[in-house]
Amino acid sequence: MSNPLRIEGKRDVKLQTDVDLTLARRIDALAENHKVTRAAAVRAVLERYVPND
Repeated sequence: MSNPLRIEGKRDVKLQTDVDLTLARRIDALAENHKVTRAAAVRAVLERYVPND
């Protein structure tokens, strides 16, 4: 089972999305380059580029 994304430290949320094969490969490459899981790679990108209002 994957690690859920922490939101405001109050609850665990699982993010499930449909992506095209090209994007999936980019995510996998990013995760492999940084030796992290897919979830960690997506989490890092979201934390960096999505505003936290």
